[in-house]
Amino acid sequence: MEAITATVIGVVGTALFAMFFMQFQHLRQDMAAGFQAAAQDRKALDEKFTGELKAQGHELKAQGHELKALEVRLTDKFTGEIKALDHLLRGHGERLARIEAKLEIEPPAEAA
Repeated sequence: MEAITATVIGVVGTALFAMFFMQFQHLRQDMAAGFQAAAQDRKALDEKFTGELKAQGHELKAQGHELKALEVRLTDKFTGEIKALDHLLRGHGERLARIEAKLEIEPPAEAA
């Protein structure tokens, strides 16, 4: 009777151990598949993010060129206007100096 009990316990123990080992293998495979899927998802997100960053970089570069062109246009425009205003003011200053000389008026100290 002891031999039968020992045999039954051995068979049941072996079956439980085999079931545990099979479940462990299945769990390991599921975890490996989950990690692989997570790695693929991360790679896809990385590619999408990299693509969006490149697109944003191109857009910013284009906007930088537009800003540079605007800066050049404004600089040219205001440089011309400042030169014209300077020419006008010099003309008025010369006229004022002639008027003061004709009327024999001493220019104010601030004019010097």
